[in-house]
Amino acid sequence: MLHFRARDAVPGALLLAGLTVAAPPLEAYPTADSDPPLASAPSLRVSADPDFLFGTPRGSLSFRVGRLFARTEGEVFAHTFENLMVEPDDFNGIAFGADLALRVVERADVVLGVGLTRSTVRSELRHWVDENDQPIRQTTRFHQIPLTLGARLYLTPRGRAVSRFVWIPARTALYVGGGVGLVHHAYRQEGEFVDDGSLDIYPDDMRTSGWSSLAYLGAGAELRVTTRAALVADVRYARGSARPSGDYIELRDIGLGGLATSVGVALTF
Repeated sequence: MLHFRARDAVPGALLLAGLTVAAPPLEAYPTADSDPPLASAPSLRVSADPDFLFGTPRGSLSFRVGRLFARTEGEVFAHTFENLMVEPDDFNGIAFGADLALRVVERADVVLGVGLTRSTVRSELRHWVDENDQPIRQTTRFHQIPLTLGARLYLTPRGRAVSRFVWIPARTALYVGGGVGLVHHAYRQEGEFVDDGSLDIYPDDMRTSGWSSLAYLGAGAELRVTTRAALVADVRYARGSARPSGDYIELRDIGLGGLATSVGVALTF
């Protein structure tokens, strides 16, 4: 009959306990075929201000403001300079303009234009004073309204098409242009004058106005600030003349037009 001897089990129990203490703790490792965590899908965002247009632009509408260096030629101005203390530069004034440009081909537009220029000159008689040795004063106002039809030729590309539906505008574009049209002028001189015969001082309001033909040449640059807006710098020289009417009918002509420089904004559509 077998009996369990306690003294023989003690060494074995001690050996088992030592192995248990010495053995490193077990750690968990992922299996080779475990799936990695899924990466989050990238989010898609549409730019609030894309740098392209859907299709080639059809034209633009521009607004400009600047200064006119008036063309003060003709007998009306000569008569003014001879009798009043006025200089040619005094008729330089503010100029407004607007152009509607319609695209014909890649680098050419047909342009409809309208403008307004005006100046106000205060003066006194050059050779006479009143009985109190005071100047005899007048005010001269000169307005011009040109209506033109012309063409604009771009010297640099305005943009490029990358497909049938996407057109990317160029950062800058240079152009030249020219055209013809009609201009309405109004020349008004009011104040006091001296009668050459009696030497009496009398008040008067003298006017001439009417329509005449006009031609112009110009050049400019566009600086794109958004896909549909650009800053514009424009310079153009216009030339015309008209037959005086009204109080100036005995004089031969009045010079119209001049050199206009302006800046503004162009809106593409």
